[in-house]
Amino acid sequence: MIDRIPQPRKPAISSSHPTTQPIDRILRNPEVRHITGLGRTSLYDLIRIGEFPNPVKLGPRTVGWLESQIRAWVDSRQPTKG
Repeated sequence: MIDRIPQPRKPAISSSHPTTQPIDRILRNPEVRHITGLGRTSLYDLIRIGEFPNPVKLGPRTVGWLESQIRAWVDSRQPTKG
């Protein structure tokens, strides 16, 4: 009897497809605070005055932030070199 060698599964969506984009992770408050170095109060103060991305509502008492928006905010706070 010949054993079949299992073939790797093909992804449902091809990563080479031009419309496929990486999935943007949703970060919860502790991870956002870790990445930004902000405390909880400072974070919400910046949201209130429009200087930080608004959170995405995930449930009745749960929010998160899109990782791409947090990374863009951190990058915008970096001093320019030159």
